[in-house]
Amino acid sequence: MKKLKVIQREENKYYLMSDDNEGYLLNINFLKVEDCDRIKNIYISSELLDKNYYEYSNYYTFGKLFQSAGRKICERTIQDIVIIEIDNKLIYLQRLYG
Repeated sequence: MKKLKVIQREENKYYLMSDDNEGYLLNINFLKVEDCDRIKNIYISSELLDKNYYEYSNYYTFGKLFQSAGRKICERTIQDIVIIEIDNKLIYLQRLYG
């Protein structure tokens, strides 16, 4: 997982910076997450940041784990997990589809 610091947020548009100074602009919808303004860091699979990855998008939706709109979590779908850090607490979320 790649740690990305939230530099700026406008609605669902996140301006992010990695520890090696790579910048990213992603549209991310966090369902049922309060205080999105207080998200400090986002830990996300490097694959979801790779424009050559077949499931790459610049718009992602994440929600609570084990929802029916998400894939079954296993080794092959670990890239569907994202971790957000709010007030030094880690919250695990799952990528949702459809």
